[in-house]
This record gives sequence, structure tokens and C-alpha cells, in this order.
Amino acid sequence: MKPKYLYLIALWIPFPESEYGGLLNAIAESDEDCIKILELEYESEGSWKGGYAKELKKAVKEAKKFELSDAHEHEEQRIVMEFTT
Repeated sequence: MKPKYLYLIALWIPFPESEYGGLLNAIAESDEDCIKILELEYESEGSWKGGYAKELKKAVKEAKKFELSDAHEHEEQRIVMEFTT
């Protein structure tokens, strides 16, 4: 089974485009999977984040990543928590 990672993603869309930002936490097997999870979630909910795919991709690539222990091997790939403005 592929290892899974906890992603701590700091996202900030600077003024004058917007003043949105925050912290996203996700579980995924790779950067690509994490990006897909975020894009699918935000496109489906019509969120402001759906319009910032380029920034989301960059934020995921720069995120802090922590490998989960075997005790969490059955965790689903998903957004765990988000705090955004």
C-alpha cells in the first residue's frame, strides 16, 4: 500500500486579486492526488477557491508534508480541515 501524507497547505491570494487565504489540511498519497481532491471539492461547492487552481497547485507543492504511520493506512484521501477567510 502506498504511504499517505498529511498536507498542511498555506494558501493566500494577495490583494488586489482578493484577500482570501487560510490553512488547508488534507490527506493524500501524492501532490497530484491532493490537488485533485481540492479541485473536485471546490468546483463542486462553487467556492471562491475554484477560481484559483494555479495558486492551489503551487500551495500544495510548497506544503509541509508528514508521512502517516501504518496505523492510518485506511484513512481516506480527503480534506481533513480548513480555516479560510
